Amino acid sequence: MSKSIRVSEAFHGYIKSQNRDSETMEDTLRRLVDAPSPIVTTRHVLSDAD
Repeated sequence: MSKSIRVSEAFHGYIKSQNRDSETMEDTLRRLVDAPSPIVTTRHVLSDAD
């Protein structure tokens, strides 16, 4: 499931300027805010379920 967020044109431009060739916008945002990858998050959730 995905969600949409609304950001200003200026902020979108900044994020887009930080985007690396192999990254999705989500990858770029996660890198910029130092968030865990979806794989790490999923593993954490699954390990808590045991």
